[in-house]
Amino acid sequence: MDKSSVIGSLNESITELHKKVDDQGRILAKLTILQASIDIDGQSCYLCDYHREKHLEGAIREAILVLEQSKRSFRSKQLETLRKRLMEALLDADSEALDNAPCPTTFPSPRS
Repeated sequence: MDKSSVIGSLNESITELHKKVDDQGRILAKLTILQASIDIDGQSCYLCDYHREKHLEGAIREAILVLEQSKRSFRSKQLETLRKRLMEALLDADSEALDNAPCPTTFPSPRS
């Protein structure tokens, strides 16, 4: 083997290595994009859950208010028990939210 053939082989090898490095770079870029997509989907799920919880909390508060306003009209032990159970559920949810604080800074806090 003469010097020029060794240099030629070395150049071919370097070219192949560059191609492999470029391929690995493209794969890494795709994985990074996929990871970012997964992170965004996770945040979207968190937001959906958060808004669903807020919607349910509002519905429970409204039900408690209606039961409170109508307790003189309908003297029902069952309705009173239901009202108290709903109030306890909200208190439990509020204390659980405080236990799990702090909330992520990119989302509104559960107490707003």
